[in-house]
Amino acid sequence: MFVFDFDGVLIDSTPEIMVSAYNTVTSSLCTSEDELPESFREHFLKNRGYALNAADMVALAELIRTNQPALEALDRAALIEFRKSCGSVLKLQRALFASRAAFHRKDEQSWFAHNRPFTLLWQLLQQGHFKDFIIVTNKNRKAVQQICTHYDLALEDDRILSGDEGISKLSRVLTFLHMSPVERIVYFEDAVGNLEEIIHGLKETVDVQGLLVSWGALAPGDEERAASIGAQVIDLDRDVLLAIEQSA
Repeated sequence: MFVFDFDGVLIDSTPEIMVSAYNTVTSSLCTSEDELPESFREHFLKNRGYALNAADMVALAELIRTNQPALEALDRAALIEFRKSCGSVLKLQRALFASRAAFHRKDEQSWFAHNRPFTLLWQLLQQGHFKDFIIVTNKNRKAVQQICTHYDLALEDDRILSGDEGISKLSRVLTFLHMSPVERIVYFEDAVGNLEEIIHGLKETVDVQGLLVSWGALAPGDEERAASIGAQVIDLDRDVLLAIEQSA
């Protein structure tokens, strides 16, 4: 079975996440990344790889907005520490989801333009090259459904393991496997921390091939960390078809 993260793997959603996070911490209702301050955009894109979920995105936006000293030498640990001062994970997550929904309501066309599929992988899904797959994402279910419908990807609701309740990806995958056991998983992720948790957490349950996608939002050192946990770093054009062939 193939497992895909959504943001950064199937969808280039960084522009939308950046706008929604900015709106969350500024009580704004921007509908284009061009409306954001240049310095905010620069810092957000530079440090995007340290943020693994919606709560992290809000914390990163607030870190930038308030120009915290930690911004100058940010890493994953420093972002988590700052996030703790911003509120609970569920509270921050719901705030971003609300800002996302407001963005969509105000300018649906722009919202979709800020969420664009990575063409090759999306087309392979549409054409049925991945016979059995699920999406495991920290994005809210409604947004995933809206994007899949807009870009013509037919997907059963039970194929989406979304992040609405703030439950870890590992917990969601374990629950799914309890109901629908498989022997092997090929897991596509752009966050090496999530991939490491999945590989270690499932090693007694199922054989996992971890793939860290190079086209996602990688942070410095992620490729080396992927190698240390036995995951392969793959390129979109060169390696995706090979991964399908090897897993057939």
